[in-house]
Amino acid sequence: MRKWLLAFCCFFLLVDANATHLRGGQVTTRVVDCASHIYEITITLYTDSNSMLSVGDGTLTFGDGTSMIVNGFSPIAIIDPVNSIGVATFKVNHTYSSEKGFLISYGEPNRNSGVLNLSASGQTPLYISSYLLVNSSLCQSLVNFLIPPIDRACTGLSFTHNPGASVTVEDSLSYQLVTPSKDQGTPADGYRDPNNSAFYSGNYSTANEEGNGPPSYSIDSNGTLTWNAPGNAGEYNVAIKVLQWTFINGSWVNVAWVVRDMQIIVKDCDATRPYLKLMVSRCVMVGDTLVQDLRAYDKEGNPVTIDVKGLDDFDRSGLSIKYDGAIQSTQQPNDTAHLTIKWIISCNIPRPKPYRFVFKTSAYLKNGGRISSFQTWDVKVNGPPPAFKSLNLDVARKSLSINWKNYPCKNISTIQIWRRVDHFSANANACAPGIPASWGFVKIGESSTGNFVDRSLSAGATYCYRLLAVYSVADKIVSLVSKDTCIGPIIVDAPVMTKVSIDKTDKTKGKVSLIWTSPFQINRQLFPPPYRYDLLRTANGKDFELLKSKMTDTTFVDSPANTQEETWGYRVVVYSPTSVAGENPIDTSSLASTPRLASKSLQNGIALNWRGDTPWSNRSTRFPWHYVYRKEVDDTNFLLMDSINSTEIDSSVFFYVDEGKIARFAFSPNVIYDYRVETQGAYGNPHIHEPLRNFSNEIHAQPIDKDPPCAPILEIASLPCELIKSRPCSVTDYKNSLHWTYPTGCGNDVASFNVYFFENTETDSTLLASTSDLSFDHNKQTSMAGCYEIIAVDFFGNSSKPSQKICVENCLNVFIPNVVTINSDGLNESFPGFADSADKKDPSTCPRFVQEYSLQIFNCWGERVYSVNNLSPSESDFEWKGWDEKGKELPTGIYYYSTEINFTSIDPKLKTKKVNGWVNLIR
Repeated sequence: MRKWLLAFCCFFLLVDANATHLRGGQVTTRVVDCASHIYEITITLYTDSNSMLSVGDGTLTFGDGTSMIVNGFSPIAIIDPVNSIGVATFKVNHTYSSEKGFLISYGEPNRNSGVLNLSASGQTPLYISSYLLVNSSLCQSLVNFLIPPIDRACTGLSFTHNPGASVTVEDSLSYQLVTPSKDQGTPADGYRDPNNSAFYSGNYSTANEEGNGPPSYSIDSNGTLTWNAPGNAGEYNVAIKVLQWTFINGSWVNVAWVVRDMQIIVKDCDATRPYLKLMVSRCVMVGDTLVQDLRAYDKEGNPVTIDVKGLDDFDRSGLSIKYDGAIQSTQQPNDTAHLTIKWIISCNIPRPKPYRFVFKTSAYLKNGGRISSFQTWDVKVNGPPPAFKSLNLDVARKSLSINWKNYPCKNISTIQIWRRVDHFSANANACAPGIPASWGFVKIGESSTGNFVDRSLSAGATYCYRLLAVYSVADKIVSLVSKDTCIGPIIVDAPVMTKVSIDKTDKTKGKVSLIWTSPFQINRQLFPPPYRYDLLRTANGKDFELLKSKMTDTTFVDSPANTQEETWGYRVVVYSPTSVAGENPIDTSSLASTPRLASKSLQNGIALNWRGDTPWSNRSTRFPWHYVYRKEVDDTNFLLMDSINSTEIDSSVFFYVDEGKIARFAFSPNVIYDYRVETQGAYGNPHIHEPLRNFSNEIHAQPIDKDPPCAPILEIASLPCELIKSRPCSVTDYKNSLHWTYPTGCGNDVASFNVYFFENTETDSTLLASTSDLSFDHNKQTSMAGCYEIIAVDFFGNSSKPSQKICVENCLNVFIPNVVTINSDGLNESFPGFADSADKKDPSTCPRFVQEYSLQIFNCWGERVYSVNNLSPSESDFEWKGWDEKGKELPTGIYYYSTEINFTSIDPKLKTKKVNGWVNLIR
């Protein structure tokens, strides 16, 4: 708890509870010097004017480690004598030394006593706060309020309140209901929302105004708080958090917020709420005169006022409001109160977001009380559409000169020119400036000179144009769109691409079907047939490669082509060898690219998007449908799943979301699907066969998958011991061949299989390989022992349970001879002969899979004559050659041995083997 709270504890003991005084308040900020980070901070407190206490002596904290005790509030001004409401303010400038966010707060004892939804409100401090993001690049006005946070309500009648929050045009506001506080992070004692059942004496389940449900308490996106409807009479405190957002680098950033602590005074009014008959939101444009007559009604015939607030700073020179705030009788013959708005819309008024007006309609009751209703009304103001003057086509140059009339507003920076192929009849929406993406228009240029030349016309196409005016403001608002004006079709005096369809999707074996027309409207006297064609291909629209030269046909299959990763564009060059042009090209088609399909996995679906850069339009009103096909990866044929209307997709790309809700195309778990789409388009030319149909590439896709795959079933093939015993001692390569199967009915989404190896049954695993195959050969040098598991991993990285663990054991047998002959004949020259790996040795006696051994030799009296420990099988120098430990030659005869052999084994219990026996030493 803050120091000021402790300081006033004794003060509370001396002051009578009826002397408490604070009803609500707020802390707001204003930019004084943005570059120097100087802000004006205003504390506004609303008080009980009957209180004996003065305002002040609370602590203002600036959020940067500094604070001050506040004295010097303005004298309390009475704003509602009937309900004893006063207001006082304090202002101070503060300089911040760094650029970051700061929490500003003010705390002061005491709230006024008797607040129903707080416990001991007279002994509960008022704590109000705001947030400020200090940044020298953010110099806009910060949120301020036009309507006080003290309002009146009547029992049983729905209550509304709007704080009248206002920010700059470019910013946006959002609203939240929060809990009133008594300190930072500490709610006011005993707070309960005002619609809590404790504040209702009747039937709570039917306590709303309509009598058909429980009371509600909420705030909407316009900032209007609604409490439908208050129960017991009395005073209630609530809090509204108003957040200010600025659009920075493509996203909305919270730059400020204010928590308003407000009070609602509820009385038994024995009245009905007044209401304003408000028209729906309006859309107007420059040159219009908006005249709106609004009428307010009160069933009890009480006098009524209509107060109107505009929530934005704007030019009000053309705006007049008659009867604003005037008290008007609703008795006969004047049964309604009037408010007349007249607004002459000038060129400096258009903007992206509507102008919002807040109306407060108040009825003055006979008992001196007042009941009010809040409503909001939006007016969208747009710039008028530009108007064409003329379009002049130059057929030879394939260019069009576009001219338009002078725009009625001088505060525009440019006129944009938009174009599409083929007719598209759609009227501009008076409420929606700009051009919807669903119309298929593309901006081809802009000009401030009153004319523009389009030099990129394609043979065979009909072109339609629209104009937009761009205003000279920071957010580049645009006008309503002009009417449609079309020319064409352009004569077909060059090849016209009509098909660029992918037949097969593959990295190395892809196929694209291509078709184009001949220049069938060319001047055949100048350029007689037969015609020859060069076909060019590009992956980036700049660098072209020649696919085939001097063709006579107008069809071609481009194969092999990487249609899985690349989007291919094609262009055709035409020759008339018998004309004066000879071997020189006479014209070229426009570039046409294959449709490109992509996907994004969703939680319960797959989002597809595609586009095709073509000289024809893929948003044809005559052939609007694009078709979506799907199959499971392992299936052979695609099935038509659904279609989209291309003229209803309001995006620069086409899209479709497969949610698996079509009966025949429900999703199955752990299944990957293949998709392809077929587009339809048109040039708007009756001489070209339409629609133009083209298939996209195929893609694999799957909804976001959290289900693991099934466990694989493992089998292992290794060399049997009998076969190993027949191999020469020098052969030491061993191979374990792993094969596994994936259970049927488990889906098809396995991306890879991880192969894990265990040296023995007690060691951790090692990842040997990750493979998409169903087999793996583990090549080993000196041992085939080990255990294996396989884990399936799907495309989302989910891992299956391990397959069964299968272990391969070495052949743990060893041959120990019972004779050693020291006669230099190369046979049995040492004991036990493990180091002898000559190919002439009997393979069955090879000491395979022995890691090390220890050996002790004893004479017939049991005396140890020789020993070695931890000897490698390959160390021949230390094998026993008939000498004692001092190197002295021993006599021939029978000797006894004891050896402990360590094998390479998967089972630690089988790793060590002890062998005792006798050996005959012969010289």
